[in-house]
Amino acid sequence: MVFLLILIGAGSRLITLPHGLSLTVAMILLAAAYLDWKRAMVVALGTMILGDALTGFHSMIPWTWTGALLMAQVAWMFFGVGADLRVRPEGHTHRCAPTYPKVAIASIISLTVFHLWSNFGVWVMGNCLGGERMYSATLAGLIGVYQAGWSYYLYSIGGNLIITTVAFVIARKLFGISVVGEKKGMRLQEQIDTP
Repeated sequence: MVFLLILIGAGSRLITLPHGLSLTVAMILLAAAYLDWKRAMVVALGTMILGDALTGFHSMIPWTWTGALLMAQVAWMFFGVGADLRVRPEGHTHRCAPTYPKVAIASIISLTVFHLWSNFGVWVMGNCLGGERMYSATLAGLIGVYQAGWSYYLYSIGGNLIITTVAFVIARKLFGISVVGEKKGMRLQEQIDTP
């Protein structure tokens, strides 16, 4: 499951999608919803590493890779809020699968965190680390960075609300996942280990 999510998320970066659509975000949110914390972080970082290896490495790697980890962390925590956490006799904890409104909210919150973090990185890289100075090293310059990224952020929210919902619908239909960690009586670890 982990490798499948990484391959789809990273491979989708080779496809030209309409502005704002990202299967990478959808795969990170699927991992945050259905996998344990460690595997969700592996999917987030693995997707970014493989995606950049396929499309080319860049100077914003520290900000985009940590931004993906932040997205996964925020979504993982959000999907756990109000969830029915139960410890089974085997000691495994699982959460109920998220509702579609919760998926939409997690998408918006995660993308907002990524937008704030990565655009802050644009400002820092251009001002503190010797990068190309596009914005002044002032509060006005930082606000300018966020203003410049505003339209992309809005497109990302709109596009990802659609593609993430579709990805969750497909995952639920293909894998029959109704409760995190279970598929027809199997724990998720058993599903991952099953060939």
